[in-house]
Amino acid sequence: MVGAHDKCGAVARYPQPDNDGENMALNRSEQNLNLTVPHLRILESAQPVPASIVYLTSRRKRALDLFIGSIGVAILAVMFLPVALVIKLTSPGPVFYRQRRMGLNGTEFMVVKFRTMMQDAEAEHGAVWAKRNDPRKTSVGRILRRLYIDEFPQWWNVVKGDMSVVGPRPERPELAIQILDFVPNFNDRLKAKPGITGVAQINYRYTNTMLEARNKLRHDIVYIKAASFIVDIRLILRTFRRVWTFKGT
Repeated sequence: MVGAHDKCGAVARYPQPDNDGENMALNRSEQNLNLTVPHLRILESAQPVPASIVYLTSRRKRALDLFIGSIGVAILAVMFLPVALVIKLTSPGPVFYRQRRMGLNGTEFMVVKFRTMMQDAEAEHGAVWAKRNDPRKTSVGRILRRLYIDEFPQWWNVVKGDMSVVGPRPERPELAIQILDFVPNFNDRLKAKPGITGVAQINYRYTNTMLEARNKLRHDIVYIKAASFIVDIRLILRTFRRVWTFKGT
């Protein structure tokens, strides 16, 4: 085990890679996206193909974002009042939780979610990764996460253009700095707008270690190399199936 000190003085433990398990996960991702290119498993120095890069910033992808994002905002408008009331009545603090995230080419923006944790949850230890059974979650927050309701305010980020429906999960700058020490090419994921869903989100709901951050990066690069309108539709449909089975955090 290798240890490293983070900004708060805590020691992060990095387990040895489980290459067999990771390759199986990557195989599933590639099969689900109809990918058959063998070198996608060796992603550390790979560069996205031009066609996918063109699509990532195309009007077609933006049109898909605006269409689905507008539906999401409409649903948000309907659910806002009851969700806001439940949050305010069950725990002290604001309805929304705002947080800096890294977007396309490292541009920072404020992501907005319904608050699911106790007020000042990071006052003691600063920026840390969320866990499956995180004790900082409120009782209502656990339900909101389970149903993915906490994510709905992010549809406004999609409409604004900060995010896309499909793309790498937006990372916090504070954590990205720490990850870069362990995963030097972590910023490769910034070649695409961050997304509400994506290959990494579907296969890796949680990131609690540097090893998992590296593995999520490999799934992000799988998407960046294969990005297309059809791939986005396929991932959106897979996400809908996941939501209906209540597999949120």
